[in-house]
Amino acid sequence: MTTPSLVLPFLLLLSASMPASAAAALPPSQAASRASMENAAVVVSRVTPTSVSVVDGALQGEVEGNISSQEAVNLFAYSAVGARMKLSLGRLAPGYFRHPSMVALNDIVVDGSAVFFVSPSEDGSYQPSAPFVMQPQIVLPAPRITAAVGGRGSARIHGTALRGARINVEVAGQRRAIMANGHTGDWSVEFTGLGEGQHEVLARVYDLMGTFPDSTPARATVAAEGDILRPLQVTSPPEGFPIQRTVDVRGVASPGRGNVQVALGGGATVEAPVSATHHGWSARVTSATHGSVPLQVALPGTGEQVVYNVDVAYFGDPVVNRFRQYTTFQPSYTRTLDAEGTVTLSGPDTVVRYLSVEQTWKTLAHVQEDGHWHYVGPVPDDMYLQGEFIEGKGYPQVGRLNVPSLGDHPTDRVTVPLLAGAPRMTSPARVGQTATLSGEDLSGTLRPIKVTLPDGRSFTAPVDDAQRWSIHIEGLPLGRIPVVFAKDVPDQIAHQYAASHEVLDVVEVP
Repeated sequence: MTTPSLVLPFLLLLSASMPASAAAALPPSQAASRASMENAAVVVSRVTPTSVSVVDGALQGEVEGNISSQEAVNLFAYSAVGARMKLSLGRLAPGYFRHPSMVALNDIVVDGSAVFFVSPSEDGSYQPSAPFVMQPQIVLPAPRITAAVGGRGSARIHGTALRGARINVEVAGQRRAIMANGHTGDWSVEFTGLGEGQHEVLARVYDLMGTFPDSTPARATVAAEGDILRPLQVTSPPEGFPIQRTVDVRGVASPGRGNVQVALGGGATVEAPVSATHHGWSARVTSATHGSVPLQVALPGTGEQVVYNVDVAYFGDPVVNRFRQYTTFQPSYTRTLDAEGTVTLSGPDTVVRYLSVEQTWKTLAHVQEDGHWHYVGPVPDDMYLQGEFIEGKGYPQVGRLNVPSLGDHPTDRVTVPLLAGAPRMTSPARVGQTATLSGEDLSGTLRPIKVTLPDGRSFTAPVDDAQRWSIHIEGLPLGRIPVVFAKDVPDQIAHQYAASHEVLDVVEVP
């Protein structure tokens, strides 16, 4: 390729020898204005790449500068072999101009420089002044990485670049070439076989024709997931925890590695699918025996196992998992009971009963085929509720429940504290790192609520007359995080109020 240092003397010599012969070649109308063109000149201040040919990779662009002339002229440049190449579609008026080049920049640039001149002739044969040499190198615009998403041993990189540009993307020693498509120059490429952990991403625009050097790199990082994305873990029930014969076992595990297998106390093995989004799983299992029995959980796809003992209650006693009262002040004062639990599947019981003020047992809820029962409705007007101490803690309202197999005497019962209802979050669970959470509090008191994050930070919010609350939180960690909503009350009475647990999906907000 010819360099500017060799082309320029050739062009200057050519221009110096042109005027005498060129004058005869000019038409009369152009010859008349030759005297006024003797001092014509062009200064090109900038050449801006605008797109790349999808066919051969030629770089297109626009030329910007200033023309000093007495009349409109055509803009030309020399190729590497000295050929005159017309850049303007028509004549350009004197003064500032910004015009797309009619030829590829690759055809007029030699080692980053280009030689321009103006002429009133259509073929550039008459050159009234010395050529202008633009020395600064034309730079390919760098691409932009818009997203870098990691997967299991993989990563997908998304970005934008000059329309039609060719991009080299590198991750962990692997290189992929891709072309920017569409009006917005979007591109996307996937890498596989990556090791677990953080990887640097480099993306550069390169010239398919070899005229221009690569662009400066765009940089990002991406985290590739390992084969075990989430270690197998049981989140409920905890080790040694007293449970009913039938229980819902919950936890997290790596998705895409098959089902989790769960068995309790020698009972049947139940398989649970793993969520691809939050990686959670849940299985309802039944123990064959009572007492201290093993809870066995396995994920064959990864070879992981979790085994520990839980305490299964004697069959026949009803288990109460929830017994709460929600109080509404407006438009009228109402009390709603939310109660839920299980009974043994081996017993004959089909109903759960409450003790009335007449000291008789009345039906509260019917038992489902799987042993679960659930009641949501008004607090029965005749339900016997009285203050009582349970395990050293005082409760202002305590209910008595039983199943027919326990007997019909008022003392054949399970004593359950009636807790004030927990605050509820009604705003969306998908939030940014700065978010406003809101909800309702039907606990029956307008005391403030308290929000506790996994890192130990807590925030309080007042409850208004409409029993609504709202709280603004900054600095939430990314990912799925558990959040506890409770009443902000003294520790001496905190056990009288139920708490709710929510999972926030904290994402980056563009």
